[in-house]
Amino acid sequence: MLGEMRLEGRMYRNNEPTLAGNGKDLAEQLTQAVASLPKNLFAPLDNRVRAPLAEQVFPAPEHVKPNAYTLVNDRIGIREATTFALWRGCHRGWFSESGE
Repeated sequence: MLGEMRLEGRMYRNNEPTLAGNGKDLAEQLTQAVASLPKNLFAPLDNRVRAPLAEQVFPAPEHVKPNAYTLVNDRIGIREATTFALWRGCHRGWFSESGE
């Protein structure tokens, strides 16, 4: 807090708890307060999207549009150009209510 707590507020009624200025230069107090904060406390998040690992790649079925997902033998896959890739760990159960 940069100031002092006092019972002098009057926005809604008299003598409300208020953080009142202490007469010192606010810019100087802010500079000192920021300088006293711990350094390198937070690190930026690594938000890069990692591509799933393809388990099996084979020629794409004609009925599947480019960049479309579909099920093949209860496995999720995506068509990429002329090939179709099944993704490791992805299966139809992810989309059922029971999760099986």
